[in-house]
Order: sequence, then structure tokens, then C-alpha cells
Amino acid sequence: MSRKKSSLNPLQIGMPPLPAPSEKPDALHVHLLSMERLRSEHRTMLAASPVYRLLLVTGGSVRIHSDGKCLPIQAGTAILLPPDEFAELEHDRHEDGTLPSCFRFDFTAADLSEPKPIRLFGLLPGFRDGLTEASSQILELAEELHSLRFARTAPVRNRRQTIFTRIIALLIGNEEASPIPVDAARAVADSLADLEHRLAEDWTVARLAEAAGLNSRQYASAFRAITGLSPLEYLNDLRIEHAGRLLRRGNGPLREVASRTGFRDEYYFSRRFRAATGSSPGRYARQSGGTLAVRDSLHRRVFVPAQPKRILYLGESVGDLLALGISPVGGRSAPSRLGFCGERLERFTELASDSDMRGAAAVRPDLIICTRMDEEYCSRWSGVAPVLAHNSWGPLHERMMLLGNWFGREEESERWLEHYFERERGMWNVVGNGIKGETASVFTFERNRLFVMGRVGLSALLYHPDGFSPAESLLDPLRRGDGYVEISPEKAMRYAADRVFLLLPSASEERKLAGEFMRSPYWEQLQRAALRGIHVVESSKWNFIDAYSRSRLLTDLPGLLGKSN
Repeated sequence: MSRKKSSLNPLQIGMPPLPAPSEKPDALHVHLLSMERLRSEHRTMLAASPVYRLLLVTGGSVRIHSDGKCLPIQAGTAILLPPDEFAELEHDRHEDGTLPSCFRFDFTAADLSEPKPIRLFGLLPGFRDGLTEASSQILELAEELHSLRFARTAPVRNRRQTIFTRIIALLIGNEEASPIPVDAARAVADSLADLEHRLAEDWTVARLAEAAGLNSRQYASAFRAITGLSPLEYLNDLRIEHAGRLLRRGNGPLREVASRTGFRDEYYFSRRFRAATGSSPGRYARQSGGTLAVRDSLHRRVFVPAQPKRILYLGESVGDLLALGISPVGGRSAPSRLGFCGERLERFTELASDSDMRGAAAVRPDLIICTRMDEEYCSRWSGVAPVLAHNSWGPLHERMMLLGNWFGREEESERWLEHYFERERGMWNVVGNGIKGETASVFTFERNRLFVMGRVGLSALLYHPDGFSPAESLLDPLRRGDGYVEISPEKAMRYAADRVFLLLPSASEERKLAGEFMRSPYWEQLQRAALRGIHVVESSKWNFIDAYSRSRLLTDLPGLLGKSN
């Protein structure tokens, strides 16, 4: 297939460093790490990442901001962001009120043309300008791939990699594809979801086909095209894999495991399990040690308990866990305990410092979640328990979906996000008309220094397409994914806005500095520039980025915006 060049102006995202990718398309090997459908009213921040990001716009139009440029992107366009590049997607609402749709795929790439594979970091073959057209075949494959995001069996994980490899091959002009019809793909995707949730039922191909609205032959053909297996082969693999998870986690006697996974009795289950794994269920449970392999925000592969009981949390966003009903036993998260999260952390053991490993060992954790993106730091803590790095400054949806993946709660994470964003849209619909077009800046004192907030804290809640816009001088730090910018008081006017928010710290010394700042001429200048008001609020309530606190703050924000100091 000859790849058509996009008629859009080149985006020119970044310059590819050495080693340069091979010009042989068949020498390129890609590995899919994660995927997500972006369908939000938000400006979606894509912070710099150590892996590639492929964006496929499947409906409507978006605008992408990168390296000081802004480019409108229509449906049917593929955008490649190389490692360490950042961008921002601005979603354009249709006239009928619907939102555009875009897929994000994170992946690594290697050049296999050399005797030893070379990890790639520059633009890939076929993406010299950062953009290319995505045919209807590619978009259908993307829909098919997304439909498999919750399927957990090894064959389907392999199928996901195969589909993604085909997508990349098509984009660089190296393969033709003949995906199955979209309607059939969606019908099979619905079947996969049914099988995931209702494993114990007595499934037959005829029953599955009837539920999908296809005849048995059409259904079986579409099912094999998507999963690489027949429906009953897939069902057996799914039951065996789910049984393996239950065995690793010690969930009940063998009879109960067999019943929960759809086997008619424990003896039949034992025969099928041994045939699939080469081990009896009992021996498998003893040998597995109850561990799973997952990837964290540093893209490390970490073996963790399949069902952790005592989680230690080191960081400022413990509310991300609380939003999913997961309560850590301790850690280093003192600021979070002063806010809304405190009501859910009554039995939380606070460590003396973020290096208090002796205190941590006394808590006896079986898993540590750390928000510091530092491999060496995580490695030191791994002497206490397995450590997963979690980027608490990443977009809310990315953080929650990653936690869902770690704890087997992907669907709970999706439901939480859908509910949250629905509430957020409702809140801004109520207050948005009164603030349309206004800018806002958020200042605070931390560690005896003055900061203007970027992607974290209160500003993450305020900056919204139907809410506030950041001051122009903040745009570049936001696009880079910066959490905050340290400034001197005399430079505060660079970040003047229609509304100015000052977060009062709890620490007495920092609170004293905030008072001195408010008596300075620099604060007086900010007050004069803030034509829509000044808001001085407590940091202990408002300066949070975690999911649980943000959900609670949605209720209080309209009241805050209705009054100013």
C-alpha cells in the first residue's frame, strides 16, 4: 500500500537523535504498553514521556499544541510524539454538542536491522513530519484493538500486539489489511465483556452468536479474526487464567474456584487446568507465590503481590487510591491527611520522613507506591517491599487507569472517571457563563519560597475549557507538564490574571512569608490587575490534585468563585 502524505502543514515535532531508525520498515519492532480513548472536553496534556505516543483522531477535530506551534487536526490523521516530547490536545466540540474522539497508544520501538536490537528514540520511518493519514482500515483496527483492552488471556494479549503492529505497518506503508466489519467487531467486543463478567454461566457458540445478533458461522469467524481463537477455546483460556488468579490469591477451596470459573466440578477443572498449565491447581497455587508482573510509571516491569494487603504510600496523591476504595496502611503523606483524605486515613501510620525505612519495615508492607519519579529512590525502597512508581502529576485519567490496571479494577476506574467528568461538566455548565474568557493564576509558598502553580493543586481544577484559562506566561510550563514555577516576589506580575488565588500554607514560617507578601507592593499590583477578584484560601483544603479531593472540591468550588476577598 502506498502511504499518502498528509495535506496538512508539517508539525515538525522534535528532531530525531541518534541512533536513527532503520529505513527498512520490516526491521522495526514495536511493543504496545497502554492505550486509551480520549474523549473529553478538557485540554488534554500529554507530558513528556520516555516512550512513543501515537494519536489517532477518529472523529471530529482537535488542535495540537507543541513546541510553540498550534495545528488543527481532522479525523483520519495519525500523530506521532517521540519520547521526551510534550504536547497538548485541544478538543473542538461539534455543532451538535458531541465531542471529538482520539485514541492514544503508548509504545516502545526497536530497530532489528542490527545484530543487537537498538532502542529507538527519534521519529520513525514514515513519520518524518510527525503526521500522516490514517485510513479507514487503520481506524477500524484501532476500534478492534480498543475493544480488547480488558481481555486478559495470554492469546488476546498477543492479539493486541499483533493488531498494533499491523497499525504501525500500515502507517509506514508496509502492509495491507482487511479488518472485519466494525459492527461484527463491536458485537464480539460485547461478547468478550460478557464472558469476563459471567464466566460461571453455561456458554455455547449458539448462545453467544444469538446475543451478538449474528449467525453461529459469522460469529465464530469474526471471533477468530479478533482473538485468534475459536469462542470455546478463548472461553477455556479465559477460565483457566481467571482460575490462576484466584489460586494465586488464595480465593477459597478448589471446589469454589471451579464453580466461580464455570467448570462443572473440581475434578474436571483439575484435568483442564493441568492440561493447560502442566501443573495441578494445588501445586500451581503453592509455586506461584501469589505474584503478578505489572508496569509502573517509569515503565519498569515489577513483580507485585496479586492481592496486596498492606500498601505503603509515599507521596501527595493518596486520594487516587481512596477513590477506588483502596486504603493504604501507612506511608509519607502528611499534607494529604490535613485535607479531605484525612477522614479516610484514620489508621494510617505516618512515617518520620520519606527515607524512614526502619519505620516502614515496622508497618510490614507488602507493596509500596511511590510518586517520586526516581529509579534510584525506588530501588532503595525495594529492599522493604516491591515498589511501583506512580506519576501523581500525570493527567487524572492516566493515573486512575494505571491504578485500575495494577489492582484489577480497570472497569471501576473507567466508571469513576466517567462519573467525575460528568459532574465536572455539570459544575462548569452552572458557573461557566459567569467566568467565560477569564484567566486565573494560583500562588503559594512552599519550603519558604514563592511558586505559581502549573499542573498541580487548585490550578488543575480551575483550568478547563468551560472554566478559567491560565495566564499567557504559564502556557509553556503547562505544555511541558511542569507542576509549578518558582518565582521571586518582584516577578509575580508576570503571572497577573483576571482572578488571583493565594493558597495560605499551614506552616507558621511560610504563613508569615505569605503575610509579608500580601503587605508588599507586588501584591498590591496583583490586586489592581485582578479585575474579577482575589481569593485567599487555605492550602490545607484547596491545594490537592488527588482524585478523592478533586471530587469533593467540585461541590465547594462554585461557592468559592461566588465570593472574593
